[in-house]
This record gives sequence, structure tokens and C-alpha cells, in this order.
Amino acid sequence: MPEKLSQKNFLILVVDDSQKNIQLLGTLLENHKYSITAALNGYHAIEQANKLIPDLILLDVMMPGIDGFAVCNKLKESPSTSEIPIIFITAKTDSEDIVKGFNCGCADYVTKPFKQDELISRVGTHLKLNKQKQMLIKLNSDLKKSEEKYKGLFNSGKDAILLLDMDYNIKDLNYASCKMTGYDAFELKHINCKKLFPESWIDSINNELINEITQKEYSKEYEKFIITKDEKLLPVEVIFWKNKSKLNDKKEIWVLIRDISEKKEYERMKNDVEQIIRHDMRSAIHAIINCSSLIEKEFFNLNTAQINCTKIINERGHYLNNLINQSRKLLQIEQGKYKLKPEINDIIHIFEKIKNQFKSNISDKNLKLCFINKKRSISWNDNYTVLGDSILLENMFSNLIKNAIEASPNNQTVTIEIIENEKESEIFSEDDYHEITIHNFGVIPVEVRKHFFKKYSTFGKYHGTGLGTYISNMIAKIHGGNIKFQTSEEHGTTLQVFLSKFI
Repeated sequence: MPEKLSQKNFLILVVDDSQKNIQLLGTLLENHKYSITAALNGYHAIEQANKLIPDLILLDVMMPGIDGFAVCNKLKESPSTSEIPIIFITAKTDSEDIVKGFNCGCADYVTKPFKQDELISRVGTHLKLNKQKQMLIKLNSDLKKSEEKYKGLFNSGKDAILLLDMDYNIKDLNYASCKMTGYDAFELKHINCKKLFPESWIDSINNELINEITQKEYSKEYEKFIITKDEKLLPVEVIFWKNKSKLNDKKEIWVLIRDISEKKEYERMKNDVEQIIRHDMRSAIHAIINCSSLIEKEFFNLNTAQINCTKIINERGHYLNNLINQSRKLLQIEQGKYKLKPEINDIIHIFEKIKNQFKSNISDKNLKLCFINKKRSISWNDNYTVLGDSILLENMFSNLIKNAIEASPNNQTVTIEIIENEKESEIFSEDDYHEITIHNFGVIPVEVRKHFFKKYSTFGKYHGTGLGTYISNMIAKIHGGNIKFQTSEEHGTTLQVFLSKFI
């Protein structure tokens, strides 16, 4: 049996020019029993990697001097460090940058701000995959000396390992392959690997897969199902890599199939628990709302302070209830499961609530928040109706106005205007769409303009999540519209929000 390595046996090199980021990552990884070493710049990272030969490197892309791409290239050029898996930690999510990273030889990337569970999962996966890869390489090199030893190690793993020709016929397999699929070895060797997966999946990714194996010698992780002999669907993670054996000149690839049914069951249970928590929280909040309303109606001797407290409790209860409903709806939108049930909403009423919500933010920066309709300042007695979901619309405008307030220089005006178009918009017909603009005198940083509406897109905001514009754009699209922006040093930034009049 191969030696079972504990997580403490793994050394991870963390490379980042921010001491705070290193401390954060170091603490997280040490809490999961990994050994840690660090480097504050690219040159130090290359030196440390050659000296210590870590099991994995977490590498920041954007660093002064020599960036992460250059560091990765240097490490992959050196025989002593070329096999170390590298995970980029980056705020760059453009496909061009991702492709550049993989072309440099990185194994994976995690976007900032990262999710702790996702990072730990990816670190564990790549460490395990690298160990499997090292084991298979060693087995191939030692095959002539010890066929029996090779077979013993090959068959001891829990993951299914198959050797395939370039037509995906199964040429060799381990015991775990039989246990996982339900077929015996003879049956498996007469089944094309494509038959184990539904919907001709391998055919659909064939070109991508061949390119990956040719360029990097192994593929990314794929999450799929395999069809067992008794026709059950088993959730698995799959990775392919090139057979580098020099014992023959045949073109062959290995495939490792890992059972993730326990992981999927955990995710299902987690979702169930979250639904139960939301239900119980909603019940408790409804009790708070109902009790505060009852006190206000039934007790006639309350003084002014007590009445105000009761109203605050009631308002906060409704606010918390809306937050719960909002989180559920946003999750459904992201999963493509949300069905809009449009109602008539007065967005001037929504604007009034948002203005009150951000009073302290406006005061802190000495800003003026100006709402305009029909070329004049809005009166809160006015109305302007749009079709949609009131909770989602309030969330969208709240996010966008909050961003405008935060981005605005001090002592300036943030303007929210309902546009009564005199001519057809360059983007949408005025007859079909409402247009609301939000203007501030700040400028969107160049670094985020290309992915302004992507998830986790943020720059220069210490507490920013990068979700505000992503969520807002999702909500606009659910309402049959879109959001566009224009930004410049001369004119500041204008967001154009378009919402369909006929949902």
C-alpha cells in the first residue's frame, strides 16, 4: 500500500505582494493543517520554489517587478520546479487572461475575493491529483523492474483509473474502476469509455480535451455523471492526462474518475438546511412584525418615543423579511429558476426609501442627491410606475445608487433621472423601455471596465464584494432590460438602466 500522507506533509508556497493577504491565506491553510512558506515578490518566489520545492504554489498575478505570469513561466522552464502545480489567485477574470494563465502552465485559478471553502477544496484537489500524477509517472518508469509492484499500487487507490487509446477504448484499468462502475474487468475492456458518460459528453469536448492534453499534458477537472452497470447515475470528477510512458510509442491517455456522491449529498443537505433556516427566520420575523403592529393598534396610552420605537421595530422586521426573500430570489435567478411575476411599482417611492437609507453616507461626504423627472426635481408626491418585482427593483437601484455615492468625490452631486426620451435611444426604443440614469463625478477604474458587470468585480474598495453591479445587471435582465455605462475623467460616470415596459 502507498504511504498515506497527512495534510501536514504538504508544503504550500504563498506568493503575494500584500502582507495582509499572505497572513490571511497562511492562517486559512494552517487551520487546515498545511505547512506554509511565503514570498512577497516574484524573484523571492522563484528562489524559494527552487530551494524548498513546495508541493503547491498559490500565486498572485498582479505584482510589481515581475508579475505572476512571468513567475509561472520561469518555474515551468526549470526541471526542478516544472511539475509543481500553480494556482493563480487573481482579480482578472477575462477569458484572455485565463487562457494566458493556462498557457503559462498554471493548474487552476481562483478569483478575488475568494471563497474559503472553494480555495481549500481546490488546493486539496490539486495536491491529490499531483500526487496521483507523480505516482503514475513513477509506476510507468519502474514497470520493467517491478510489474507486480506497479499493479499493487495501481489497484490500491479508491479512484477509478483507466488507460485509453485515442478512440477512448479501454486498454487497462484498476480494481476501483470495476467497483465504481459495477462491470468486471473483462466487460470494461470491451466497453468504449464514451459509453460510461451520458449524452455523448466526451464527443462534445473532444477537441478541447485533445488541445489540453497536447499543451499541458493533462486536462482540467470535469464534473459529470457516469452510468453504472445497473443504470444508476453516479456524480464524479474526471481528469485526463497524457500517458508519458516510453515503453511503447502508442498514443494513449489516462483518465481518473473520482466518486463525489458524498460531496453532492453534503451540498444537497446544506441547501435543505439553508431553506429550513430561511423558513424559521421568516416565521420569527413575522412574529416581530405582527406583535409590533398589534402593540401600535391596541395600546392607546403609548407616548411618542414608544410609538416611534414600535414603528422602527416594524420597519426593521419588514426589512429583514425582504432581505430573506431577496436572497432566495437572487439564488433562483443565478440558477435560472426564477419566474418573474410582475406587479406595478412606483419607483419614486423606491427612490424615497433609498434616499433615507443612505442619509449618513450622503452626509459623511457632503453630497447632494438629486432626483429628476421631466427636467425638474422630483416631488415625493409624484409617481412613475414600472412593471416588475418590487424587492428586486429596490435592490437594484439601492446597489447602483450606493455605488454612485461611494464613487463620487466629496462635495459633489449624484443625479438620478427618469429620462423622458425625445428621440429613440441608441440601444432601446423609447416606446418599449423605461430609462433611468445615475450620474456621479467619479470614474470607473480602467482595471474593471471590461468586467464591470461580472461577479466579484471590484477595485480599490477594501470592504467591496464585487457583487453589486453583477446582481443589478441580473435583475435588469430579468426585467427584460439591461444596464450600460459611460465613464471619463471629463464627464464622470453615467449608468443607463433600461427596463421593459411590456414584461
